[in-house]
Amino acid sequence: MNQFKGKTAIVTGGASGMGEFLCRKLAAAGANVIVADIAFEKAGEIAREIRAAGGHATASALDVTDKGAVYALVEKTAQENGRLDYMFNNAGILVVGEIRDMTPGQWDRLLEVNVMGVLHGTLAAYSVMLRQGFGHIVNTASMAGLIYQPVTAAYVMSKQAAVGLSLSLRTEAAGLGVKVSVVCPGYVDTSLYTNCQSVKADVQDVLGMLPVRACRADKAADKILSGAIKNKALIVFPLHARILWWAYRFFPIGMLKIMEGMVWLFRRKARTSEAHDSCIKDM
Repeated sequence: MNQFKGKTAIVTGGASGMGEFLCRKLAAAGANVIVADIAFEKAGEIAREIRAAGGHATASALDVTDKGAVYALVEKTAQENGRLDYMFNNAGILVVGEIRDMTPGQWDRLLEVNVMGVLHGTLAAYSVMLRQGFGHIVNTASMAGLIYQPVTAAYVMSKQAAVGLSLSLRTEAAGLGVKVSVVCPGYVDTSLYTNCQSVKADVQDVLGMLPVRACRADKAADKILSGAIKNKALIVFPLHARILWWAYRFFPIGMLKIMEGMVWLFRRKARTSEAHDSCIKDM
């Protein structure tokens, strides 16, 4: 972790989940951290706690869908600190539900945050890092960026876009001094699920279909930073995510059948929930 000492890092979505622990662990390793989040009060609280513990951190209110604000933060950070070493594009949202039940507005919002938000952060940081001749961009995707899965199609689409952008840029940036990694975690226990929007669905029903335990957010942050130190192209964790990834690559037809089974189970649970709600209303 000494690699982060004296370095400057921006973490979007830094006020909760993996982003919060990335900020805390980077600061503990000696980095100067910018805790960037739309939830500014929470970001400020985390930055104050980091400073109270002897670290260096600044909170910044940031909506990643605001291109101008993202570019301004990146440029300001680089100018004030003389460098930008790491850009963690970590902010993201989730919508759970079948495609047939989603509205165009729900697609628009998710893609604005998960695709354009990552793109704004990536391009802004890349511009600065090209000028200075070094830097590392770390984009948070998901296991959904490597395989398909039902009932979260918009999320899958957005995360596969993040993987494609990151790996394509990595090949271009390699000869220019800039590193690019993309994070593809499996099920991590974060507020992504508790704060997600559900469309004719219960997110707990969806999570209940997963035959795995959630990885703790602090452990996830450790894996991300370890992967960044090693300059991994793909940072895939925990073990269940790696197994699922390999199963998908070698047994795609088998995975298709499993996914179809998940859809059947989801619809069955949804019908049960609707019947239960109807009974309560009639009482």
